[in-house]
Amino acid sequence: MDDRSLTSSNGWSRTTGSAYYAGTATVTSKAKVTLTRADAQTKHIALIATRCPSCGSVAVYGNSSLIKTISLRAPATQRQAVLDVTTFNSIKSGKLTLRTQDTRSVQIDGLGLSRS
Repeated sequence: MDDRSLTSSNGWSRTTGSAYYAGTATVTSKAKVTLTRADAQTKHIALIATRCPSCGSVAVYGNSSLIKTISLRAPATQRQAVLDVTTFNSIKSGKLTLRTQDTRSVQIDGLGLSRS
């Protein structure tokens, strides 16, 4: 799902460009801001984001419980990087939240959610 399907708290902005999945990304350099999907139903979660030398970290929460923290730091810039978050034993339903961990750049391009 594209980043536009996520609800953003204050502190995020949308950007456009051909380097992004579906032509958009949601970006910030603020700590503790969130992107949320209220009605996620999934067995597998992947984050689609930009990785770069100055990129920050994102914590992924399911129904307010921390699933995993992912560093987006990389030696070179990589757009549309697909980063595995987790695979559950069965389909889980509820709120899925991405929360920035620091004031370094974060560019979210989307989420990969799968029921199989």
